[in-house]
Amino acid sequence: ALFVADSARQICMGHFYLALSVGVWVAVAGLPVYNMKLSYLLFGQRDFVLNRVDGALNQNITCGVMQYGRMVMEEPRHQSLTQWDEARDGPWNHLAPTDVWCGHLPG
Repeated sequence: ALFVADSARQICMGHFYLALSVGVWVAVAGLPVYNMKLSYLLFGQRDFVLNRVDGALNQNITCGVMQYGRMVMEEPRHQSLTQWDEARDGPWNHLAPTDVWCGHLPG
């Protein structure tokens, strides 16, 4: 009878630790929803629209689904973002209208 009680207690504690770990991971995964700085760090400027818009194409530029990291707009006419390269693009400036942070994770 003692062996059965210990087994039931071990199963109960196993379920408790599983529920606790799932709860912690759900809370950690939900942090970007409630914290804008963390959301910006992980996912970047997903809704950010570059200031330079080509009037002929009338398109807005945002980070693509699989784009991440530092991106720059090649030329206003191309209407596309490419990976930033310091040798080609110079110093990256998050305040410049052509430099976009697309986050650490693809969106």
